[in-house]
Amino acid sequence: MRRWFLLLLFTMVFSVGKGNDIDSLNALLNNHKAEDPYRVDLLLELSRRYLNSSSADCQQYAVQARELAEKINYLKGLALAYKSIGLCFNREGKFPESLTNWNQSLAIFESIGDVDGQSNMFNNIGTVYHNVGDLVKALDFYFKSLKTAEQTGNKLRIATALVNIGAAYFDNPVTMDKALPYYLDAVKYSEEDGDKEAIGTISVNIGEIYFNQNKLEEALLYFEKSKTALEEGKFYLSLPYTLSFIGKVHARKKDFAKAIDFQTSAVQMASVNNFQFEKVFALANLGDTYRELKDYRKALRIFLEARQLAETVGSKEIRHILEGMVATYSAMGDFRNAFHYQTLLAEIKDKLYTEDNTKTIQRFQMEFETEKKQAQINLLTKDSELQEVNLQQQRYKIYGLTAGTFFLFVATFFLLKNIQLKTRVNTELLLRNKEISNQKEEISAQRDDIERQKGEIESLILNILPEEVAVELRKTGVATPRYYDNVSVLFTDFKEFTSIAEGLSAQDLVAELNECFVAFDDIIERHGLEKIKTIGDAYMCASGIPTTTADHAYRAVCAALAIQEYIEENNRKRRQRGSPLWELRIGIHSGPVVAGVVGRKKFAYDIWGNTVNIASRLESSGEVGRVNISSATYNLIKDSFKCEFRGKILAKNMGEVEMYFVEDQLVEARIV
Repeated sequence: MRRWFLLLLFTMVFSVGKGNDIDSLNALLNNHKAEDPYRVDLLLELSRRYLNSSSADCQQYAVQARELAEKINYLKGLALAYKSIGLCFNREGKFPESLTNWNQSLAIFESIGDVDGQSNMFNNIGTVYHNVGDLVKALDFYFKSLKTAEQTGNKLRIATALVNIGAAYFDNPVTMDKALPYYLDAVKYSEEDGDKEAIGTISVNIGEIYFNQNKLEEALLYFEKSKTALEEGKFYLSLPYTLSFIGKVHARKKDFAKAIDFQTSAVQMASVNNFQFEKVFALANLGDTYRELKDYRKALRIFLEARQLAETVGSKEIRHILEGMVATYSAMGDFRNAFHYQTLLAEIKDKLYTEDNTKTIQRFQMEFETEKKQAQINLLTKDSELQEVNLQQQRYKIYGLTAGTFFLFVATFFLLKNIQLKTRVNTELLLRNKEISNQKEEISAQRDDIERQKGEIESLILNILPEEVAVELRKTGVATPRYYDNVSVLFTDFKEFTSIAEGLSAQDLVAELNECFVAFDDIIERHGLEKIKTIGDAYMCASGIPTTTADHAYRAVCAALAIQEYIEENNRKRRQRGSPLWELRIGIHSGPVVAGVVGRKKFAYDIWGNTVNIASRLESSGEVGRVNISSATYNLIKDSFKCEFRGKILAKNMGEVEMYFVEDQLVEARIV
């Protein structure tokens, strides 16, 4: 359980004394009728007071502040009003709206040279990208916030940027260690300000990093620092996490008595204060400790209690709990229950994978919505300019008529002057009309750009879902699950991937894995297979869906042989460079599956059924460089391929399964 937190800054722009409440602020607002910056500040302070209690009131006062600031040309107040509106939307989880308003605020702060305001907006924009999982963009904005905060020397903004940079690195297991120096600097600033909550929360994150590095003394030092700060500040919500981690350190030191003491205290504190998520975390870790003590029955009782509570409150700690139950039942020799909970765990992992994909789509949609809203703001601005031009035209006409009437009563000489004036005015009007025409063309181009972006989003969806599923979703809003009598499911996995990963940087590892998976994508597309998903270094696809084909098994085996051929060629190049080899196992099984779209708002195409599980076991029971198939697949391709019967092989949690290695092709492959 990772305990990071993101900080949004709302600078208090108005103060009339300690203890101001909403009634006194409203009284001041009613008594102060003048349209000046002071009234804008009052409206902004009222918006801030309603931020956590009433989104409607929060937004109402912020919009009033924006309108008044625009009217009196109070630019700093206008920037703060856009910021406040963004905070109101952010509180509701409306990220595109909050991002649009914060970009407006940032632009105004930049125009007036307010570096402190820019730092604030860089930070808040970064939290939006962080919340939708775009950690690269989030870090870009956090570092901009840190740089500008250091220019002004604002310690609060520096500490906030450091905490959020640490949280972005901490949120990714691959980069967690990079969070450490930023968290350490943030603790120093928090200690200078005496912020006990920040000290307690950041210290527990530092402790977890040291714990994962197996630096137990350093971890314990920061867990104790967190405990002291939270107890002194009476911030009890985070305290169960800290106590649980102290228990984990003692458990790793084999001091189980102390471990149980701290973890039991964590459970009791969470129970007394009705902290449900914190109680789930504490119970899960207490169950781990009893399992290590080999008190399996007590461990199971605790895990069952934790599971029931986790499912009630929707805690993601359910994965940790199920892993503990699988390990406990396995240690007891109760493999039937171990298999049952392993199946549940696999379903949870699939759900978490789907949530990751959902977050990715959410990020793309947020960016599209933000750009669309910004374009709408630009259109409104253009319309306002057009209206001003029309008013100016009317003024010129009135001036001309007045002058004409006056000069008619004076003399012919002045009539000539009037004609000259009208000629000049008409020339200016022609220029204005030309300018308006150009502006209309710009608006049309912006609309075309929005349509183009919409097309790009639809293209992205087609990359995620099969075309016929995407079409059905567009037309009806739902995708009906389908049952397929017989398809072929193909799994690949790299042997000793962990040891390979340890020898590469994160960037090199991802680049090489991506190169392999792109090649796999090309191969299965060439053979008419449907990619389902990748899980870490595993690749899963299926033949015969969503469009059924009679030769699905033949296509799957051809694709598998092509993949192994690609890996062999790639390894020849790697061997010449002296690089470690990537060794691949492939398994194929044919049978019935159910296919459909997961979720209601964000979609991911997937397949389910025992066929999928058996295909996975065939992969793990295979050998490097070989294509391992089941008897069901063999019976479908035996006339096209020479195969080696392996006999009945014991597959994990499946019993004995007849398996074959594909040796050679008897008939030239021909995909139609």
